[in-house]
Amino acid sequence: MPDQEWTGFYRQADLQKWLAAIPRRYSCRRFLSETGVPLLSALEYTAARLPLRGVRVAIERCGEDDRLLLPIPFLATFRGVSQYAAIICDKQMPYANLYAGISGEAFILEATSLGVATCWVSGTFRRGACKVGLRDNERIAAIIPFGMAAEETQISHKRKALKKLCADDPATWPLWAYRTAEAVRVAPSAINRQPWRFSYSGSTLRIGLKRLDSLNAGIAVLHAQCALNDMAHQWRIDDKQNNLSIFTGEK
Repeated sequence: MPDQEWTGFYRQADLQKWLAAIPRRYSCRRFLSETGVPLLSALEYTAARLPLRGVRVAIERCGEDDRLLLPIPFLATFRGVSQYAAIICDKQMPYANLYAGISGEAFILEATSLGVATCWVSGTFRRGACKVGLRDNERIAAIIPFGMAAEETQISHKRKALKKLCADDPATWPLWAYRTAEAVRVAPSAINRQPWRFSYSGSTLRIGLKRLDSLNAGIAVLHAQCALNDMAHQWRIDDKQNNLSIFTGEK
């Protein structure tokens, strides 16, 4: 079972800011320009302070000739990428992908709040083209290209309605549970699969996942934490069933 270091790790002010940024985040594949020095400095500070234990974020530069990003059928080719953040984790640490997902999404939501466009890339980049210096126990879990977006290149993925992801009717839930599930529902996921299912009973919201040790799970956890920023709560983790439960004591 993973430690729950994300509980209390991030400041409430940050979680509130990121909650406001969630509706504005999107996947950008074409960038108009680099971030300027002030924004880059802010992102470097973000990369230094936000990762959880066993994760680090390294900001690097690349060029079109580096062939860092692989093309994906039916999706627009990346253009204008010259900056990216590498999400690096300790491959010997249990649930390294979960922690990498939380830390990477924190970077993305902070970038979004600053007006910087981003995109998660986990399986379609050439690790050998990354210029990041790795320690013996490290691997790159994902990269996040970032920069100033060309407006016409925003990718808006459709999401399933919350009711289709729930075992029971979310209209009968308390507001906190509905708000939390909705924050997870709009979270990005690999190939937009939305690999989470929800149920509610006994003051507890349950989030079922395909796999707990994954970037998708980490992203879901951070979105839930943002929604719960002003409420006392406890996480319960069932790593055998790949379930996350949030208990508040409020019905």
